Amino acid sequence: MKVLTATTALMFLLILPSCREEAAPVEDYAVDIPDATAAPVSESLVETETSTEPDTIMHVTAGTDLSFTLEANPTTGYHWVLAGIEQDSEVVEQSGEAVYTPSPNPEGMVGAGGMEEWTFATLSAGEALITLDYMPPGADREPGTVWSAKVVVE
Repeated sequence: MKVLTATTALMFLLILPSCREEAAPVEDYAVDIPDATAAPVSESLVETETSTEPDTIMHVTAGTDLSFTLEANPTTGYHWVLAGIEQDSEVVEQSGEAVYTPSPNPEGMVGAGGMEEWTFATLSAGEALITLDYMPPGADREPGTVWSAKVVVE
């Protein structure tokens, strides 16, 4: 390994800036910055959108199983829970516990996540709304994500 002398290193540092390309000039853009002292917007002008539509709709035949596979990462403390099944009669019911399958990851890598599969049995014709909540770690918390599926059993 060769060691640069102080003179060689100084020459290198002086020559290096002259080798680079000239940068294109920066253009000026007008940006509207809100006035922090302005009165807040009236709440009647602010619209909040909440969707009541399910994330998926499935049509199945009575007597068959159906399953949903959702991304999950229990290593972070988050976990899916069955929030509820809305149905007029016994249309569907959960079959066993959810099954978590970690994603293939490089050796030694932790926290890569995976997939969680939820399985339900269809019992009779009708409609059901299955809702799952992705809950953060700890007690008394609001769901991080809510996922739902409308199931039409024929």
